[in-house]
Amino acid sequence: MNSCWNWIGGKTSVGYGGFNIGKKQVLAHRFAYELLVGTIPKQHELHHKCENRACVNPNHLEPTTI
Repeated sequence: MNSCWNWIGGKTSVGYGGFNIGKKQVLAHRFAYELLVGTIPKQHELHHKCENRACVNPNHLEPTTI
């Protein structure tokens, strides 16, 4: 597995990278995954295989069922 891409912007209270688009909060790892890989399937959430919540590397993210 290659290196983490650590989000250097704002973070949520539990350590996920995040930013706002208008009044909507966007989680950075979800944005990166959808931009670089594609849509996250319904009934799935993204699991950080690297266990680093600030990581936005799509190779470290895996859709898993809720």
